[in-house]
Amino acid sequence: MFVFDPNTISVDDWQRLGLSFKQSAAILKYLEKGGKFKKTEDLKKMYTITEKM
Repeated sequence: MFVFDPNTISVDDWQRLGLSFKQSAAILKYLEKGGKFKKTEDLKKMYTITEKM
């Protein structure tokens, strides 16, 4: 693991955290459309991320 800002990391960084390319791309699309992560719980709201991650 590494310290990161979920609003600025790349697809490659998301994949290093264990997400698939498809999951990573969905998160970046959310951010490109103006979405923001303000707190850790916001990541759990993404349908691409499960509790197991």
